Amino acid sequence: MGLFDKMKEVIQKKGNSHLTLHACMLGARGVGKTSVLTAIFDDSRSKDGFIGTQIMLQAKDETRKCLKGQRDRLLDAFTYRKDIATIPPTKGEEPFYFELGIIGNNPCVDLIVTDYPGEKLQNDSNYVSEKIKESEIVIIAIDSPYVMEQNGLYNEEKNQVNLITKFVTDNLNSFDNKLVMLVPLKCEKYLDLYAKERRNNRADEMTEKIIRLYQGIINPLQKKSNVALMVAPILTVGGVVFDRFELNGILHIAKYKFYDGVTFDGSQAQYSPKFCAQPIFHLLSFVAQKYKRHRNNAGLFGSVFKTISDFFNDNEKFLLEMVKIDKLRIKEGNGYKIICGKDLFYSKND
Repeated sequence: MGLFDKMKEVIQKKGNSHLTLHACMLGARGVGKTSVLTAIFDDSRSKDGFIGTQIMLQAKDETRKCLKGQRDRLLDAFTYRKDIATIPPTKGEEPFYFELGIIGNNPCVDLIVTDYPGEKLQNDSNYVSEKIKESEIVIIAIDSPYVMEQNGLYNEEKNQVNLITKFVTDNLNSFDNKLVMLVPLKCEKYLDLYAKERRNNRADEMTEKIIRLYQGIINPLQKKSNVALMVAPILTVGGVVFDRFELNGILHIAKYKFYDGVTFDGSQAQYSPKFCAQPIFHLLSFVAQKYKRHRNNAGLFGSVFKTISDFFNDNEKFLLEMVKIDKLRIKEGNGYKIICGKDLFYSKND
């Protein structure tokens, strides 16, 4: 084999390594977790990648079919003015498979997002705890109207704050070296981004209420120097706002109304989610910074750090594109607040 062939072989091998990132979503059924992933999937179908970078994310196989079906149901609800609250939630533990890569190249990162509903935390907490140990990010989904309306009277009924708090405090060591995001969903009414005159922006009020409600989680996680913790609101579908609660048996069900005629052109409400890719942006920034901190002694920190280090050593271009994502992250404003661990995200000044 000549010198040219040897160089070609080295170049081909470099960049062939693969990285798998795991994400856990915790929260009650029906809070809108699948709708968030649907919106991410919708964004990922663009061939332009994430704005300003060469990274593209796409859903794989069965996940693509599942999320396309969910998107079709959401679009159908807007077209025919159906109640979005009647769209059924996913059932049981539900993994969603995505992949990332440089545009024009084969994907080099698998992202597996698994939804663990409240009953899974209660009935099989050890299993979920082990899965969190394998993950980089934990998303705690919060149904916002139950926090904001009726002075939070039905919040525990829906969001199961006590159950989630107990799970986190009982399994605190599983959250070492994690990004934890408290993610308010269905919060269109409180951010009020689509109105002609934004007189009802209650994003900061919503964030402060969530911080108070989740102190049982926040306080112990804040004491860890290796945990990044933040509040990150998402407009799950856009175009609808909370209207009222209806009693269904013993449960109070949130009902929504279409946000017609309030935009600058007075048009009908449309499916228009916003901020849904923010968890991905923060995750990539968090992982990039983890590599920067431990690249010289990855072997001392266990197999997860070593896997990340080996991957980026072989995929320098992907790392360079990842760090560009820092400018896409929302650090504050519209209810976004980094509670602790700001230094655990990528910074070009480091």
